[in-house]
Amino acid sequence: MSKNSLNTQYISWLTRFMERSSEYSVKGIVRPLITGLSTATSLEELLQAIQRHPPLKSDEPSSSSPVVYGPINLHDQLSKWQKQLQEAVNKYPAAKKTLTELLEKQQFPLPLLPLIVLLNKIINTSKFQLHCRIFSLIAHLSAEEEFLEVLDFIASLKETPQLPKESLPSGSFLAQNPINTNHQQCLALLNTVATQYNEKNKLSGLANGLLQDSLLIYQETLSEETDLSYEVRLSCQEEKEETQQVIVNNYCVLF
Repeated sequence: MSKNSLNTQYISWLTRFMERSSEYSVKGIVRPLITGLSTATSLEELLQAIQRHPPLKSDEPSSSSPVVYGPINLHDQLSKWQKQLQEAVNKYPAAKKTLTELLEKQQFPLPLLPLIVLLNKIINTSKFQLHCRIFSLIAHLSAEEEFLEVLDFIASLKETPQLPKESLPSGSFLAQNPINTNHQQCLALLNTVATQYNEKNKLSGLANGLLQDSLLIYQETLSEETDLSYEVRLSCQEEKEETQQVIVNNYCVLF
């Protein structure tokens, strides 16, 4: 599992919680929950795992130690996760529909094709869906009218030339080596949006957030694969096959 996956973050919190608790009944809840979360491969499975293992209610007395890790008790934490997962599961169909219709109708400027392909890849691939930023991305995509306004805003910006890598801060988005051509073109879009960022313009903030969320989900998930070189080759081939099927303004677009 990726260190940035929801599985890992949930299990890490529960493990620390269990280490702090001496109450047998609490550990009896947490251990099987961790097992269920460790094998989940989708948002739905994460949600089901939590629903199958309800915690002690927050107001139930504890005989030896409180059902608490830090300032949050187990009941409240699982309730929070369940609410976030349920909202994402509910919004996911709308997010997928928005992208599917965009690709089918091809009603977007050609420079945005790399971003649309990247978003479509993320929303249709389970390993990307488990990244901790997926809640934010699904929220972007499911708000169709606002999402289309953000795309129009990005397309309206004049492309900003990228600085040489050696002049960029180490560890920044644009200082890294692109995974593939599509990824490189999305980094160029982020460079344009970031360098022209306007905190007084809501669409500027939304565009920056959309690009950062999608790029982080994509690159962090791939970079933590066991065999990165194989994964990158596979990713490049898959995206080439996907984009070969996308025709914009009567031109076949290849990466």
